[in-house]
Amino acid sequence: MSIKQMPGRVLISLLLSVTGLLSGCASHNENASLLAKKQAQNISQNLPIKSAGYTLVLAQK
Repeated sequence: MSIKQMPGRVLISLLLSVTGLLSGCASHNENASLLAKKQAQNISQNLPIKSAGYTLVLAQK
C-alpha cells in the first residue's frame, strides 16, 4: 500500500465510524421518544378528567 492510499483509507474508516455512532444515537433517541410517549399516555389515562365542574374518573383497563 502506498503512502498516498493511507489517508483515504483512514478517512473512510473515520466516516464509517461516525456514521455508525450517529445511527446508534438516532436509534436510542427513537426508543426514548417511544418510551416517553407511552409513559405520557399512561399518566394521562390515570388522571381524573374535569368537565363542567364535575370530576370524571375513567375506569382503568
